[in-house]
Amino acid sequence: MNTQADDDLQPVLAAASATGLGVSHTRISDDLLARLLLEHYGLRGQLRHIDTEKDDTFRLTASDVTYLVKVSSPHEAWPDIDLQTATMLYLRETAADLPVQLPVPGRDGRFSYRLALDGHAGRVLRVLTFLPGQLLADDDPTPLQVHDIGRMCGRLSLALREFQHPRQDRTVIWDLRWFDRMRPLLRHLTDPRQRALATEVFDRFDAAVVPAMPRLPKQIVHGDFSPYNLLVAPAGPDYVRGVIDFGDVVRTARVFDVAVGMANLLCDDPADPWSKAVAFAGGYLEVRALSEAERALLGVCAQARVVLRILMAGWRAVVDPARRDYLLSHSVKDWTNLELAHAVSEQQIIERIRRIAGRAQRGRS
Repeated sequence: MNTQADDDLQPVLAAASATGLGVSHTRISDDLLARLLLEHYGLRGQLRHIDTEKDDTFRLTASDVTYLVKVSSPHEAWPDIDLQTATMLYLRETAADLPVQLPVPGRDGRFSYRLALDGHAGRVLRVLTFLPGQLLADDDPTPLQVHDIGRMCGRLSLALREFQHPRQDRTVIWDLRWFDRMRPLLRHLTDPRQRALATEVFDRFDAAVVPAMPRLPKQIVHGDFSPYNLLVAPAGPDYVRGVIDFGDVVRTARVFDVAVGMANLLCDDPADPWSKAVAFAGGYLEVRALSEAERALLGVCAQARVVLRILMAGWRAVVDPARRDYLLSHSVKDWTNLELAHAVSEQQIIERIRRIAGRAQRGRS
């Protein structure tokens, strides 16, 4: 046994455990779930399983209404699930115009039910609204549409700026404030070129972001503004039709939320791999300003998020083989996008974002 290697991985394991990312669990059966839905919600209908990162998720078609049903992982803590639910309810009350997924009350008015069943004890049942639209992951948005995505992220950030919750400072492994502690995962990269590239991103993050972190403005954010959590209408006047999955909501540096959105929009265009990411940032900045210090970190933070996704996908595919295909499907193009994006100088990225920030400021005034 490599004791030193095991010790190095302890921060990763601790963060994964706190996030609720345990090993595989037994999926709840359709029959049992149907009984629970009838008991707690008075709902019956057709269930269809949907692959997700850590919980059991189903689409429920009941008469002419569709819902999303979630049964939490046994590794996910109740207070963290309450944070997710409370965030959505807060948005319902304070920003009703935002197209976000919402909890559905049960027969007794509660929005979640802790299970006490053999094999499922401690898990939580919730029913959420099912929003219409196509996953952004299945579309190729235009620059204008990407700008609209950025605006939606900015609107959501503004809506949550005063929200607080007892579990807001929880540990979420996807939160970039823990990125520097994920360096031990580099040992799983066998390609020397890939390992060197990822190491350089860690080094840049340690030099630029870690020292600045205590001074960065913080608030509760969505945490995962990704193509798999955004519903769009390619032919409609309002491109973004829905924001779903508040499973990574956390209080962190607000600039990290923007960087996540940018990371998911880096592309394999050799001429300009940052085109969509910068358009996203422009949309965000049109709604909400970031300081010059925050803007200067967007490029390295976006690359850090890509590295984190690559490392986590590879590691979790080993420790949770039941979800291997789902995990690896989200990082298929990441190495190509990262190599192209990393080849662009940080100063060039900073200058581009500075220019669009100036245009956005004029638009807000």
